[in-house]
Amino acid sequence: MIRSLGHLANRRAARSALWRPLAFAFGLAVALGFAAAAPAQEAPTGAAASSAAETRKTEENSAAQAQEQRPRLRWTPFAQVQEVPAGSMVVCWGKILSVKAPDPGSRQPYSYYLQDRSGVMRVIIWQDTYNHVLDPQQYRDGLIMYVYGEVGEFKGQRQLEVKRPNHVKLAPNQNTVPSSAFVDSDEFEGDVYYPVSIGMLNIGTIGRKVRVKGTVKEYHPSPAPRIPTKVVLEDRTGAIEIVYWSEVSGVLPARLVPIKGQEWEAAGIVSEHSGTMQIKVLDPEMIGAEAGKTVSLGSRPVSAPRYY
Repeated sequence: MIRSLGHLANRRAARSALWRPLAFAFGLAVALGFAAAAPAQEAPTGAAASSAAETRKTEENSAAQAQEQRPRLRWTPFAQVQEVPAGSMVVCWGKILSVKAPDPGSRQPYSYYLQDRSGVMRVIIWQDTYNHVLDPQQYRDGLIMYVYGEVGEFKGQRQLEVKRPNHVKLAPNQNTVPSSAFVDSDEFEGDVYYPVSIGMLNIGTIGRKVRVKGTVKEYHPSPAPRIPTKVVLEDRTGAIEIVYWSEVSGVLPARLVPIKGQEWEAAGIVSEHSGTMQIKVLDPEMIGAEAGKTVSLGSRPVSAPRYY
């Protein structure tokens, strides 16, 4: 009986060994059949391809139109500033002849005397504005300076007043004067403030223009005119102190005033004070959901085109 059982087991093992490769072959054939029957991903042809090409063309045309519609401002020679109505805004360039700082303890402005091909013009920057100009010490005699200023008059002489810290800058190329009659408004507006995580900001990022978003951890309103408002903003990567002065807080809409525990956004320039990393906000338009995406040229209208 034991011999019969062994014989039966041998027959079953042989039959299993015979069917195993056949079953594998059958399964492989079925799998290949399904793969062959599956629809292949084909490149768009005919109407689909034409529609995709039209979409790309439309997007390219829109981008080109946006570039063409970007505001351009005409340089105003200093000689023509004499004819421009007071209160108008003009864009000028000139080589710095001299810089006169205000007397200590006075409320006088900083005076820059610039010369272009047509004459000399005094440009004034009040101390509150000067304190927020990025690296104002770099504006030295002999350098070419761009100014977007308001036409005014002092003791019978025309002058330009700089209203905002970002309305004055050094020419990118100091080896030549502007060759075009126009300047893109991007020279004075539309500065890009790149969105970053707070944890990325360190000593190496000082001077960068950034935009941050997070939760208000602390809010300390300014206790005096010369002391800034301080906001500690926190995201998942860290926290940073954001500061702004009365020029910003005094005109900030109630809906943009930071509230502890709520989300808040701001754009500004990375700096450091007494070992603390900060972001300086220089304009009320740098606070809120649109912070730093476009910085306007100011509330006053630009002078009539005939003066450009």
